[in-house]
Amino acid sequence: MSFESFKNKNSKTRSRVAVVLSVASVLVLALVFFGCVGAPTNPSPIPSPLPSALPSAVPTATPTLTPTPTATPVVSPSPTVSPTASPIASPTASPSPSPSVVPDARSLEGNRELARQFVLIESTFRNCGGMLDTLRLTGTFEQDCPYCWTFAFNYTATSNGYGSCALPALQDHSALIQMREGVVFSGVLDGKWDMIKQKMIG
Repeated sequence: MSFESFKNKNSKTRSRVAVVLSVASVLVLALVFFGCVGAPTNPSPIPSPLPSALPSAVPTATPTLTPTPTATPVVSPSPTVSPTASPIASPTASPSPSPSVVPDARSLEGNRELARQFVLIESTFRNCGGMLDTLRLTGTFEQDCPYCWTFAFNYTATSNGYGSCALPALQDHSALIQMREGVVFSGVLDGKWDMIKQKMIG
């Protein structure tokens, strides 16, 4: 091989090596360039799988307590009791007349009271305005039978008549009541009115 041939061959080899080195340098520079450009200068932090703060929709664990009203005891007002008040006892009903308080049919006083009551309930006294404050006992007479008496009464009425009166006028009356052992045996008013049969005599 001639020196000229060897020189040409060596020159081609060096050219190829230079090309390879140039390409390699370009690749290295490209890698470095793209590596620097592609990499972010301030890389963002990797997001945590859990949020740093709980969402606002999720309430915090602060329980809402309903205010408990203060238990103020309600005290019913106690009735005012007088210091000297004694328990109120139910009123005692008046006992019905017993045989001991019924007028004694065999006594003078008992027959007199029964005769007086008969005059008060008789129609002339009730219907003709007999005035109670004018009723007077004017006489007491014993009879021939046991427990028999005759009692005389006077009273004034505001109407004139007997039994049923319509004419207003004061009228004095005299009644004779015969009693026999607590029973009204006879009653005559002014000598002309039968107080038992309720009609004029004769």
